Amino acid sequence: MPGSHPPLSNCLAARRRAGGFTLVEVLVAVIVVAVGLLGVAKLQAVGLSGSKNGRTRALAALQAESLAASITALPAFWAAAPREYTLEGAQVFLTGATAALVPPLDCGTTACAENDMALYDLQRWAAGMDAQFPGYQAQVACDRSSPRECTLRLSWNERVVQARTTPAASSAAVSRQSFVLHLMP
Repeated sequence: MPGSHPPLSNCLAARRRAGGFTLVEVLVAVIVVAVGLLGVAKLQAVGLSGSKNGRTRALAALQAESLAASITALPAFWAAAPREYTLEGAQVFLTGATAALVPPLDCGTTACAENDMALYDLQRWAAGMDAQFPGYQAQVACDRSSPRECTLRLSWNERVVQARTTPAASSAAVSRQSFVLHLMP
């Protein structure tokens, strides 16, 4: 019939379809978005950690290169006999010894013999490393071969955020990193 209204049941069904979202649908959407944001936050933490660790490793390589330059600058000292030193904290030791070596002079202000200058360089390098990398350890060893070869082994701790961990173990872990440099003074 023209001008008559549709049945009431059709109107109620149309109104239900156009009525919007239910509370359950909204809660499910919020949970899905929250889980996605948590994943993005974890990825950002891992990315920042990787960037910081890359900077740390580059700095360690520069520090190793600076010690290599000191060794190369004093070839007579490093060629005199097999030399092996352990550097920890701000101290220098002959490998296997318990007493730290101390440079007899401040070679920054006084002219020094090559032996004193080498020890002074090692001491200053160790102090600089201790400031940048607490808990580091380094060994410098030169052999008797011809041509002479020296090896610098450097290790340090760095904090790493791991991408795949359980919630209880999601805090930053400590990883021991190492760097080896071979040179011929």
